[in-house]
Amino acid sequence: MARLGVAAITDISLDPGQVRARLGDPRSHFGQRAKERGIASVPGDVLWLAIKTAVVRDRGDLVERVFDLCSGQTAYRFRVSEGIFYALVSPNGNPVTCYTKEMLAGVRRVKRLKKRAGRLDNKPFAVRAL
Repeated sequence: MARLGVAAITDISLDPGQVRARLGDPRSHFGQRAKERGIASVPGDVLWLAIKTAVVRDRGDLVERVFDLCSGQTAYRFRVSEGIFYALVSPNGNPVTCYTKEMLAGVRRVKRLKKRAGRLDNKPFAVRAL
C-alpha cells in the first residue's frame, strides 16, 4: 500500500442508508473505543464502516497497512480531524478496536516480549554446579 496521503478517512464515499443506520451512540466495540480515544468528528460506527470500506476497496490513500499481528489481525493507520489513529482489523475486514499511537506502541512491545518468551521456552537452560 502507498503511504497515507493527506486524505482523511471521512473523504470516502459511503452509502447514505448505511451511514444513517449507524448514527447515534456507538453500538460496536470499535465505535465505543473510538469515542473513548477522543474521536468526536465522526460517529464511531460510521468510522467503523468507513475503515471497513477503505480496507476492502484497498484505498491506500485513506488507510495505510502498518503491520500484522500473530492473531491474524492487521493494524491500519488512518487520519481524522483529531489526528492519526490506528485500527486493528480482523482477517474478514471488520475493524475490531481503535488505538492511539502510544497505545499501539504498547501492543507492539507486548508482541515482541511474547515472541522472545516463546523463543526462550524452546531453549534448554544450562545448570551450573556450585
